Amino acid sequence: MTDSIRIAAWNVNSLKVRLPHVLRWLQDQEKKKQAIDALCLQELKLTDDKYPHQELEAAGYLSIAAGQKTYNGVAIIVRKQLLLMQPPPF
Repeated sequence: MTDSIRIAAWNVNSLKVRLPHVLRWLQDQEKKKQAIDALCLQELKLTDDKYPHQELEAAGYLSIAAGQKTYNGVAIIVRKQLLLMQPPPF
């Protein structure tokens, strides 16, 4: 275990189109032992009812999103394992 957290940001320009790319990239990072702990997405271009919570959870991530049509919408995706970690002692 490491004390560092890997955070990334991505302007996906439509999560509906980019979801397979996002999932593959997250999986590739895990295979390289460089798992992304938190991913911030922008320009989802999805309404909340269309957001892929189940697909992301199946991949090991939980997320919160504020979706809108057209050019808006953001999400924060967090690796489930990160939520189970104990903070380092200070």
